[in-house]
Amino acid sequence: MLLKSIRAVRPFGLAITIGQAGGPIPPVAVEELRPGKSLSHPSIMAWSADVDRYREAAYAAVKWMEAGICSHIAGEYKLADVAAAHEEMESGRSAGSILLVPSR
Repeated sequence: MLLKSIRAVRPFGLAITIGQAGGPIPPVAVEELRPGKSLSHPSIMAWSADVDRYREAAYAAVKWMEAGICSHIAGEYKLADVAAAHEEMESGRSAGSILLVPSR
């Protein structure tokens, strides 16, 4: 699928992969990135390593949720069922947010 996406990109276009729900990203021959194409695999973990940037994004996300703008909730799990929540995320079957709900 990645190779098809790269081939569909116009010259000087950019193909971006986010996440790996379909499994590991296959190797891509450098020749496939010619003429003038590029491939990016951004990492949210690297981006959020900056504590100030992470805090700013977290405050913005909470503000959007308070305003009623939120993503699709694909599932809710009790904190005690965190293993099941991880299995759901790793399976690639769900689209949307997985919520962990602490006991009250």
